[in-house]
Amino acid sequence: MEPIPDRDFIDSYVKAFYLPEEALEKWIKDHKQYTLKHIVGLINQSPSLTKKTRQRLLQFVEDPEGLRNKNKS
Repeated sequence: MEPIPDRDFIDSYVKAFYLPEEALEKWIKDHKQYTLKHIVGLINQSPSLTKKTRQRLLQFVEDPEGLRNKNKS
């Protein structure tokens, strides 16, 4: 049997699904190797996120500079 290609990449993504809200936010910021489509899917399907947090994270991944500037005010 051959090893699964990109196993760490897949394993990390699947584990992120089960992270609590705060840890998922940090994971998103730390894992730039995933596409926007991957991150948006993860945010939309994560059972640990409230609607407010989900909206904030979606805004962040779509415009990270805009969210950072808004938090400074």
